[in-house]
Amino acid sequence: MHPTKLLSISFLLVVMVGFTSTRANDDEAYLVPILSLLLNEVTVAGVNPEADPAINPLAFDDTVPAISCDTVFTSTSSLENAVSRTMTPGTTLCLADGTYSNLELDFGGAGTAQAPIKVAAENPGRAIISGGDMGINMSGTYVILQGLVFRDGESASSDFLQTRNGSGETCDHCRVTEISVIDLDLIEPDERGRWIHLYGTHNRIDHNWFSGKRTGAPLLNTNRDVPEGQTFDVVPENFHVIDHNYFGDRAPTLGRAYAANGDNEFEGIQIGTSFAHEGNAFTTVAFNYFERIDGEAEVISVKSSGNVIFNNTIRDSYGSITNRHGSNTLISNNFVIGDGHPFSGGLRIVDDSHRVINNYVEGARFLNTRFHGGIVLHNTDNSTSNGYQVFENNLVAFNTVTNSVNSLNVNGGNRNNPPRDVRFVNNIIDDAVGPVVRDADLDGLPADSVYAGNYVEGPAFSDDPEITSFPGFIQTTINLQDDAQGIARPVTPLALIADASANIAPFAPIVDDLDGQSRSSSTTSGADEDNSRAIEYGLLSSDNVGPLNYRPTPGAQIVKRLPLNNPGFDDLAQGWALTSGAGITTDADEVFARGVSGQITSTTGRISQTVIVEPNTNYAVTAFTQGPAVLGANVNGTETFGEFDNSEYRHSQFEFNSGSASSVTIFAGLDNQIESTANIQVAEFDRNGDEAFVSSASADNPWVIVEGGTIGQVQVSGDSASGADGSLRFRYNTIDENGSPMVSQTITGIQPNTDYEFSAWVRADDGITATMGVYAGDATNILNSKLLDFEALIAANAPRANDSFRRDSFSFNSGSNTTLTIFFEYTANNIHILNPEFESSGTIANSDIRIDDVELSFEGPTPAGEEAFVDEVRIVSFPGE
Repeated sequence: MHPTKLLSISFLLVVMVGFTSTRANDDEAYLVPILSLLLNEVTVAGVNPEADPAINPLAFDDTVPAISCDTVFTSTSSLENAVSRTMTPGTTLCLADGTYSNLELDFGGAGTAQAPIKVAAENPGRAIISGGDMGINMSGTYVILQGLVFRDGESASSDFLQTRNGSGETCDHCRVTEISVIDLDLIEPDERGRWIHLYGTHNRIDHNWFSGKRTGAPLLNTNRDVPEGQTFDVVPENFHVIDHNYFGDRAPTLGRAYAANGDNEFEGIQIGTSFAHEGNAFTTVAFNYFERIDGEAEVISVKSSGNVIFNNTIRDSYGSITNRHGSNTLISNNFVIGDGHPFSGGLRIVDDSHRVINNYVEGARFLNTRFHGGIVLHNTDNSTSNGYQVFENNLVAFNTVTNSVNSLNVNGGNRNNPPRDVRFVNNIIDDAVGPVVRDADLDGLPADSVYAGNYVEGPAFSDDPEITSFPGFIQTTINLQDDAQGIARPVTPLALIADASANIAPFAPIVDDLDGQSRSSSTTSGADEDNSRAIEYGLLSSDNVGPLNYRPTPGAQIVKRLPLNNPGFDDLAQGWALTSGAGITTDADEVFARGVSGQITSTTGRISQTVIVEPNTNYAVTAFTQGPAVLGANVNGTETFGEFDNSEYRHSQFEFNSGSASSVTIFAGLDNQIESTANIQVAEFDRNGDEAFVSSASADNPWVIVEGGTIGQVQVSGDSASGADGSLRFRYNTIDENGSPMVSQTITGIQPNTDYEFSAWVRADDGITATMGVYAGDATNILNSKLLDFEALIAANAPRANDSFRRDSFSFNSGSNTTLTIFFEYTANNIHILNPEFESSGTIANSDIRIDDVELSFEGPTPAGEEAFVDEVRIVSFPGE
């Protein structure tokens, strides 16, 4: 046996002797039989301790220290005065039962494993610091904080708790256990600050309760900053253990209902930093329970190497477990369950040499993105610092993804270089929402890879019509069924036999399953093997984590989900009121998920449900909608709604305030006004398309072109706003500055007396402009026009598209006209800079302006035959800014 394993067992024997604790719901059999696990020569989850740091055995210790007070204080000030940075080893100072305000501690010393230094509650959970300024600094060795409750106050500095003091001395082999941190930092929610900031090495954060963070910055961060002028290799390994904690209600910043796309560094847990990611942290995150973690798109963010993310449960949260930077991390035996959250994710993998095994992902719903889904293999920009490292040499095996959008994204992100060299073996993707494989249409499936034993089921294999199957993927009916905990498990295992011949070298064989049961010689694919062996660990709840000796009074649910009856229409119309023109569809071509969705075929149709609300409260109604849908609320007899016109199912969100109402009726319907577009021919200027723009006057070209001589050129460029191949280009090609090349097109079928928006995407060289406009009859009757000034669009942060194009637009009314002419005209008399290389030929450099994706849109009555679809309706309350 490996000698480090013997030392770990000896340590655990010392810890366990004479200590007994009970945990709610022990009958759920999630506790780990520690000794049998460590004494067994079979490695945990495919980790080989002879070659790698195994899962830190401390993470399997579901006990807390006993408290034996040397001195008990009855005021926070007396405790503050008693502690110091040089306390005597073996000292335990306690705070008596009671409710206090204001507590700032800076303590530590040279403790030992046998004689630690401790500050604790006399009785865990009964010394409550409520309100005022709060802050903890710990330094030295073997220092413990235990049992105190902190709530409803303000962090005394940017971080509430640091394992270092103000002089920079860190804490090593230190422990924070059985504390609660609830609803801190509510006065200035736009501020940033971590609740737990780990410095030093070999520290443990265990059996704590964290709830109600609203401010920026991660809730818990392990620091790996690189000193100025140094490189990552000077940062020591951390060997931290974060286990058996509760993480709840980490709300979006600024009072939002859901995080904004640009929100960043607001994770539940962040391990490391981008610029030190190449160094090993060797941090273990295990047996933690997360719910309503909504700060940003990463619940757990790994930014270092050599870590273990093991047997955590994430529910009803925004985003994914993300290996953002760093190599050689084990992500194993985790449960990520969406619970109807419209932005729930799964597993997102960047960089190399990871083992992603035995994970269970259900209900991933982060649809409007290429960055999240069931399992995302991320593409790369070949960065070695803050970008996206090369995805290669990764093992993704024995995972189960069910009822998820983007179930397997094989080219996630928006970088240029696709993933490669993955061993994707023995996984199950069941009941996929949309194609099983997404972004296969970009570069296909990763090259130089091994695919074997994967069982998949969905409406299509991939989003590339030419990739309808692939070796190593078996498309079949997968009969997973929910157990008593709602986990989809196989009931016909013999039909899902894993491919034992798949070559996953250099990775070790996978020897156990999701429940910690030893896999048989004829094991099945997916996370779970249906067998009768003893369950070692599994799905967690809030009852299985947090302080052992008390339960804190819950904090606020900052973003609170209201109950709805049958939100996903699984029970057809049950719980919903349907008017004429509204119904339920089970047509496979019309539904979003799980085989049933709501359908509205008339502008008078409504699918509605009445819910109880709090007066004068902000609410957000969300759903996945397709077609010209409305989503709204009837508040005290007045309907308000948002309009959404999605060509395929997309997330839609409508917000309202309840006013004086104590109940409201939320509804979905068909919009009675939809956005339509006039028939502009060759609006995208695709030079290689079937309707390629002809840059000269001809019967094939719907655009009238004025160019030539000293006027300048009208051409097609290869740049494009939409990613297609082409855009209109004006090129000023003489030193005569009086020319104005232009194009125009007459549009018929214009709706009279209607408000229109004329828009285009533009990109220009410095100082170059053009005019876009609309006229009726002849060119003297201009209804409206606008200068296309690219530099002004950048300054105004106008919408940006491919190849740096920016969108510009203006509105006008068509009046009595049924025919209009649109035009673009290069602006004459620009001041150009002669390029000496071309001066002799009269060519002007840096004089181009490009125009693409021209559109003339308006809102009009919804035509007969239009339909809207809705699914997975959700309503939450939120604070607001």
